[in-house]
Amino acid sequence: MAALCAACLEKQPVHDEAVVPPGFDVESCAEIAAPGSPGAVELAPLRCADCCLDQGLRDSSFILDDACVCANLPPLASDLLSCRDAIAEDECLSCCDDAGYTYSGITDSGCECLGLEDPYSCDDVFGYKDPRAACSTCCLEEGYLGVEFRLDRDRSDCVCTR
Repeated sequence: MAALCAACLEKQPVHDEAVVPPGFDVESCAEIAAPGSPGAVELAPLRCADCCLDQGLRDSSFILDDACVCANLPPLASDLLSCRDAIAEDECLSCCDDAGYTYSGITDSGCECLGLEDPYSCDDVFGYKDPRAACSTCCLEEGYLGVEFRLDRDRSDCVCTR
């Protein structure tokens, strides 16, 4: 697991201390705020995606400090090949689920898997004062653009997603 930033121990934002992986851009479109956050604009996800495309980067999210982050995530072999030959919906779902994906569907080119999850890379963020910020920063540092942080009385989860 990547070393977590010192700011995660105390507070958000953590943007200034995140170790940004190669191919990620946290600066060019950062002025576009996530929906529901202070300063958010109408159609923020579309504006974020368009801004990233203008930078030559095809992937975007609001993983860090509710600001637009851009990247060119490499396709995984399983995105392209492993379940392609599954022709039945249940076979496709089973194949994608076994490969760690959360979504699947049959298209003209065969079974497609989306939403790769990694529940292990950042599973030790819970000792931090702000585990939500630590989770987001860790997932970014591990090369993911998505994060799911769940906290309830009995359990906490930090899951990185593509």
